[in-house]
Amino acid sequence: MPSDLAPVMITVAPNGSRIRSTDHPKVPVSPQAIAATIEACVLAGASIAHIHARAADESPTHEVSVFREIVDETRRRCDAVLQLSLGTRGFTPEQAVAPLALFPEMVSLPLRLNGPDPGEAKRMVHAMAAKVHASAAIPEMSIYDEAMLDTALELIEAGLVRPPYCFGLVLARRIPSNKAPANSWTWRQPCPRERSGGAPKAAGISWSCAHWPSPWGDMCEWGSKTPFSPSMGMDWR
Repeated sequence: MPSDLAPVMITVAPNGSRIRSTDHPKVPVSPQAIAATIEACVLAGASIAHIHARAADESPTHEVSVFREIVDETRRRCDAVLQLSLGTRGFTPEQAVAPLALFPEMVSLPLRLNGPDPGEAKRMVHAMAAKVHASAAIPEMSIYDEAMLDTALELIEAGLVRPPYCFGLVLARRIPSNKAPANSWTWRQPCPRERSGGAPKAAGISWSCAHWPSPWGDMCEWGSKTPFSPSMGMDWR
C-alpha cells in the first residue's frame, strides 16, 4: 500500500436497534452473539464497532448491565474501539446516556430529538452533548440532512464537542421507490457555514448507507453476513 494514503478505519454495526431475528436469522441480539460478530469483523479488518444493546425480547435497551456484558465479552475476545449507541428513539435523553457509566471510547450522539417544542428538543441535544463531553468519550455525530449538520456545528462552536470531530454522513435512507434518493443533493451543496468559511475542519468522517434490504444482502463478506451496509471511517489526522 502506498505510504502517502491516509489510514482507513472500517466501522461495523452488527445489529442496529430494530431488526430482529424474525426479520433476518443472522442478526446478533444476545451479548455473546454481538461480541462474537464484532470479533469476526475485527478479524476481517474492522476497527470500530457501533453497538446497540438488546433486551431478552430483542427490543432495544439502554440498560447499563446489558451494555456492560457486551463490552466485557467483546474486550475479552478482541481489540476494537467500541462506540455505544445513545439513540433516543423510544427512550428519554436521561435513559439514552446511561451507557456513559461504562466510560466508552466512543458514542453516537443524536442531533435531532422529536418533541412538541423544537427549542426544548434542541436544549436536550445540548444537554446530552455536555454529558458526553464530560465523559471524555468521542461522539460520532450522524448527519442525515443540513439541519443536523448545523446542529453539529453549533455544538462544536459551543465547546460541547472537542476535536477530533467525527461525522457520520448518512447518504441514503430507505425511501419509496418512486422518489429520488433521499439527501443525495445535500452533500453536493456547500452548507451556509461552508460558504461563509466558518465550518470547522473534520478529523474523522464516515459514510454509511441505511438501505433495507441492503444492496449487499447476504453477499457481505464480514462477520455473520448480516444485511447491513458497511460504514467506513477516514482518519485524516
